[in-house]
Amino acid sequence: MAANIKQGDIIEVAGIDFVPLVINNNERSMTDTKVMVCPIIQEETNNKKHIYVEGEHIKGYACCDQVRRINLLAKQYKAIDHISYEQIAEVSVAINSSMNFI
Repeated sequence: MAANIKQGDIIEVAGIDFVPLVINNNERSMTDTKVMVCPIIQEETNNKKHIYVEGEHIKGYACCDQVRRINLLAKQYKAIDHISYEQIAEVSVAINSSMNFI
């Protein structure tokens, strides 16, 4: 169970070669060992689905078009930073707009 992981957390996961931003809601994070994340990259791109995020220690671009699911039960992990509610909302909008198949 990933009870100590919340939406908006930036986590460090053993064996993962990118910095993951937790995007699934808190209710799901507390009841599941698998979390939805998007990678944070350092390089600015010309992609509207890459949203700038900044925690206290980590900053970069959340790749909202590269959502992944990580099983935390199989890995060592810890929260290392967190982004603001406003940034979480902006990332959520970008992810949701990627899922619209109109």
